[in-house]
Amino acid sequence: IPYRFIHVMDDPMYAVFPKGHRFAELEEVPIKEFEDEPFIVAEYTYENDVHRLLKHYNVKPDIRYTLRTEFAMLSMVEHNLGVTIMPGLILRNLSGNFEVRPLSPACHRKLGMAVSPSDELSPAAKIFIKYAQEYLLD
Repeated sequence: IPYRFIHVMDDPMYAVFPKGHRFAELEEVPIKEFEDEPFIVAEYTYENDVHRLLKHYNVKPDIRYTLRTEFAMLSMVEHNLGVTIMPGLILRNLSGNFEVRPLSPACHRKLGMAVSPSDELSPAAKIFIKYAQEYLLD
């Protein structure tokens, strides 16, 4: 069954690195700077945002660790075991022994909802989509 995609927001991607890392001197981190850099990444899944981004820019970091959760990745970054790229929604309201910078060129992931291709959404679906947009953009 084909679905219709409703765009909710663009979630910017960020460089995440330990405090004191050489990236801290930069206002934006060029994606090419990740080449051969010790890197921590989430498990590969089809169309994983970070893997797709690295492939698009033909960047091959030195992948040292592959983990299941972003919080484990952040802990390893804090312990100076590597750097990573993460979406802004995951980093929202988090702090620790790490720093965050925008990527250059700016990159984002598209977030949205797949809905039935029928012409009309239910009133509840419309309200939920509106709530999601307001909450995520808050």
